[in-house]
Amino acid sequence: MPSISPSEFSRLFTENKDRLVALADSYVHDRHAAEDIVADAFTRFWDQGGVPSSPFHSRVSLNAQDALARSLQPAKVYTAPRMYLYAMVRNRCLNYLRDRAARQKILDARLRSDIEALEDGMSGAFMSGDLEREISRFLDNLPHDRREIFCASRFDGLSHNEIALRYGYTPRKIRREIGRVLTDLRELLVSLGR
Repeated sequence: MPSISPSEFSRLFTENKDRLVALADSYVHDRHAAEDIVADAFTRFWDQGGVPSSPFHSRVSLNAQDALARSLQPAKVYTAPRMYLYAMVRNRCLNYLRDRAARQKILDARLRSDIEALEDGMSGAFMSGDLEREISRFLDNLPHDRREIFCASRFDGLSHNEIALRYGYTPRKIRREIGRVLTDLRELLVSLGR
C-alpha cells in the first residue's frame, strides 16, 4: 500500500479542499453536506495511505492525458492523487444523492398514506354530517373572544389589523389566538379522520 506523508497530505488538502467542496456542492446543492462529503473523502484517502496502487483503482482518471501519463509509469506508482480525490468526492456525491432519493421516496409514500387515511376518514365524516356538527360544537366551546376573533378572520375575511381594531387587541394577540384555534382544530380533524 502506498503511503503519503503528512506534508504531502496537507498540501493536497490545502490546494484542493475548496474546489472539492464546490464540486460536491454543485452535485448535492447543500453546502454542509458537501463539506461532510469532502471531509469523508480526505479521511478515507488518509486512512488508506493515499492512492491505492491496484490496477482497479487506477481507472479513476478524468481525462485521456492522465491515463497516458499513468500508462508510461511503473504499475505501482499513481501520480494523480488529486484526480483520485475528485473521483472519490464524485462517487460519494452520487451515493449521497441516491440515499437522499430513497429516503425521500419513503417519506413521500408515508405522507401519501397518511393523507389518504385522513381523507378516507374525512369523507366519511362529511357524508354523515358528523364533521359539521363537531366543528360547530368545537366553535361553540371556544372562549367568546377567541371564537369572535377566529370567525372574523375565517368567515368575515378580516385581516389581523382589522380584527385588532374592531376588538381592541394587538395584531400579535390576534395571530396568537387564531393560531391556538387552528392548532386545536387540526387536532380535532385528525381525531375525526382516524
